[in-house]
Amino acid sequence: MKDHLGTYRGFIVEKEAWYAAAAPLPDNYTDRITFGLYDSGGGTSGEMDIRWKPLGGKSVPQLQCFDDGWSALTSFSDLLVEMALVDGQSITPKQFCSILIRCGFKDDTPREHPYQVRLEDAPRTNKKIREKHQALQKTVQRIRGELRGIDANLLSGAERNILRYAETALGKEKNI
Repeated sequence: MKDHLGTYRGFIVEKEAWYAAAAPLPDNYTDRITFGLYDSGGGTSGEMDIRWKPLGGKSVPQLQCFDDGWSALTSFSDLLVEMALVDGQSITPKQFCSILIRCGFKDDTPREHPYQVRLEDAPRTNKKIREKHQALQKTVQRIRGELRGIDANLLSGAERNILRYAETALGKEKNI
């Protein structure tokens, strides 16, 4: 069995991560939360997912764990007991996050781009950055206005990618 010493319990809500627009979920899943045992210096000694999948008119959670995460899974007996208490209830990602937090998991979701310059962090003298950011905000607002009421399925892949890129650059996540 693996040695999990020095690790901590953590999770990532993929739809809330800064990279969500650039790395969409597979078509057959509506949401995914990855959780496991992580090293503070990076890496994992075992992780798994809860994936929400459309089934019977509902979005239902499904546990997926590859064989290199089975050892970590055995250390989550408290989590499995909590999950058993909501067996068959089609809990939401938010409800699952609450369970994870109650079981001592840390929310490690990277919500901000590590290389993004936030407007409030920019020096007051850097007018050029501020102007570019404001122009990008106006462009995204204009695109959103034009798309209001349009079926997202009618957008071309290029149009969706342009909007996702612009919104990601602004540090926002919007799934079309």
